[in-house]
Amino acid sequence: MVTTTSDADALARIVNSDPKLPSSVRQQARQLRPLASRNPELAIKKLKEIHACVTKNLPTKPAKVAFARCVSIKTFYDHHLRPERKKDYTHFGHYRDYIDSDQNPTSQLMNDLKLGILIPAIHSWLVPYYRIRTSDVDEIKSLLAFHELPPYVVMVFSVSSLKSAGVEVREQRGIDAIPNRHTEWFPNNVPGERINSDIPRSALTSIEWRS
Repeated sequence: MVTTTSDADALARIVNSDPKLPSSVRQQARQLRPLASRNPELAIKKLKEIHACVTKNLPTKPAKVAFARCVSIKTFYDHHLRPERKKDYTHFGHYRDYIDSDQNPTSQLMNDLKLGILIPAIHSWLVPYYRIRTSDVDEIKSLLAFHELPPYVVMVFSVSSLKSAGVEVREQRGIDAIPNRHTEWFPNNVPGERINSDIPRSALTSIEWRS
């Protein structure tokens, strides 16, 4: 991933401006802003070090509502598809067409999921399921500020399944914007959004196809 001065400075600014982070963390980020203009790669490296140090100490709580992770079919193909299934499709568009023509796309998507860790920690941005339960793809795209086009795959995690898998959630903080360089992040830009550590496949309750 190419690092630009604007990316490094934006991430440092996001951390610095989050009032819910400790003042010492905000100060560290503020002190990195001059470095961002001189050496953005080094600034990003130091921001990642801050992220690793801070996030492990942020408190989590048991989920009180069902949550969902909504991804484009490209993201599903790239990161969630079983390797042996991916070999059957040389491009995500081929897999999308296959799912779109299937009479039971949700069942097929569930069968095609990889085992083990379904969602690594840095990607575990969850939205309350009730916010998108009846939403069409245009509403989802707007609510989640997606840059990728539909169709979308919605992975649903119930309260009981999250608890059984040992998954707790916490409020998102500016520090969480660093790993994937979410330079447009701001507090509550997606209402109710939460994050956690790695989420295993065992926490998944159901899957939906929104096209």
